[in-house]
Amino acid sequence: MKGNPDADEILSLTNQLYVNEHLHRIGKDGWTTDDNLKWRQEYAPPILSKLKATLLREQAQTDKHPPKSLMSGAANFSRTAGQN
Repeated sequence: MKGNPDADEILSLTNQLYVNEHLHRIGKDGWTTDDNLKWRQEYAPPILSKLKATLLREQAQTDKHPPKSLMSGAANFSRTAGQN
């Protein structure tokens, strides 16, 4: 879906998570697991909230992204990944 502005927005938000995650490493420069947890609790919630809203918005646009489309499938997978 390269070049799809909707997919690009989702990819950008996901990349923001990875960029922030790689700013620090446990065990490097005295960084502890508690430090890492606090860092995640600071940066991740706003990004995840925006990502969830974007995924839900894309799924709701069934005229633009029918339920069996690649975009709808990817948005559904992303939104539900890790849920049991």
